[in-house]
Amino acid sequence: MLIALHKNATTTPATRLALQQASGTDKELAQQYGIGVDMVRRGPDS
Repeated sequence: MLIALHKNATTTPATRLALQQASGTDKELAQQYGIGVDMVRRGPDS
């Protein structure tokens, strides 16, 4: 399946799914995935 991502996209559908299933603090998850804490808090539909 080919996914067209915006050139500035910081997460992929797989990353968002992993974030939904992950446990840990927002700060820990942000560091683990290399994204901002706000992106972690934003949720899967962003």
